[in-house]
Amino acid sequence: FLAYQAQAQTAGSDFALTTNFRSLPEIVAAGNRVLGEDVGVAARDNDLDPSPVIQTEEYETAWEEAEATTAQIKRWSALGTPLADIAVIYRTRGAGATIQLTLAKAGVPFVVRGGSGFFSVGCVADACAYLEAGTTWNVEALERASKTPSRYLGVAFRDSLRALSDKGVMGPGLLDPNQHPPRSMRGVRLMQNQMAEVAAACDGTPEDALEVIYQLEGAKGGTFATAGPADRLQDRAEMLRALSDVARGFKTVPDMLQMIRSAAAAENTANGSTPDAVVLTTAHRSKGLEWPNVCVIGLSEGIWPHRMALAAGAEDEERRLAFVAVTRARDRLVASSPGEYFGSVVPTSRYLKALRDGGRLPPCTWPALPQWSAWLAAGCPIA
Repeated sequence: FLAYQAQAQTAGSDFALTTNFRSLPEIVAAGNRVLGEDVGVAARDNDLDPSPVIQTEEYETAWEEAEATTAQIKRWSALGTPLADIAVIYRTRGAGATIQLTLAKAGVPFVVRGGSGFFSVGCVADACAYLEAGTTWNVEALERASKTPSRYLGVAFRDSLRALSDKGVMGPGLLDPNQHPPRSMRGVRLMQNQMAEVAAACDGTPEDALEVIYQLEGAKGGTFATAGPADRLQDRAEMLRALSDVARGFKTVPDMLQMIRSAAAAENTANGSTPDAVVLTTAHRSKGLEWPNVCVIGLSEGIWPHRMALAAGAEDEERRLAFVAVTRARDRLVASSPGEYFGSVVPTSRYLKALRDGGRLPPCTWPALPQWSAWLAAGCPIA
């Protein structure tokens, strides 16, 4: 950099930046393979030990990928790497769900860069509130569920709900229409019937319970609405299907909720009093940053490159985004792919293959993404 600075001072304002002072040669070369071209940028010297700079892994499920990534982070930490020097990068917020849970389970603090964690995202938090309300009849969860516009339940209902709780009323009795203001009676009766269905579903698997919740609220103008701007609906659909993917990893709703609470606590600790924490971020939010050790996860077709980008003919942007993620690593890079996405088998990403052996998959085309409610109803098929 000092040489460039001297060049700028002696030769004028125009000069070429041709050296990447951040990443090792292997990482720069890998980034060029992902990009499909050599951008003509040199790299710094490898001044580290001769252990592998780049690892590529393939797993059967996102859970296996997250567990292995967590184990890798713990190995780096045991060798003296500060957690703040480790980042996990993924394509979309939904792809970061399982790693948040496995880090929390392992007691590894983390911070989500540029926003809240997956389970704090509006539609995901709303769905989890339904699960909580259907399992424990928690007042805060019931309050959140009551805010669905189709019920027209407002402050008066929430005040009476709190008052009933303070009196020791618990369970379904909290939604007795006769215990609430007359103007709330219609909405309370609707919520009472729906929560009875949710409570019954919560005795089964978390995935089945979520499907009941989506169906109950999907067409009522609330958090799972099926009308609105297409890009928002598609993003919302993907977040909810990612939550369903998470649910497949648990046998009971209480087990799933307990793990989600642990993830929220781990994130809150990292954002508060724990400066040394793993950084979790999407590729977009990682631009301009760097870490000594980086894990890039979710490198499967349909996830990265993203299926909607492929359908829109925007694969070049996906490739550039993968290049950004790969070259955030200074010293060590671990890239991995899950073999299952939204319950469907998916092939390894062309980008992981380029990292692994320089190979590239032929271009593939995807059908235009349908209205998300139909996609959701069909189980979000990938092919």
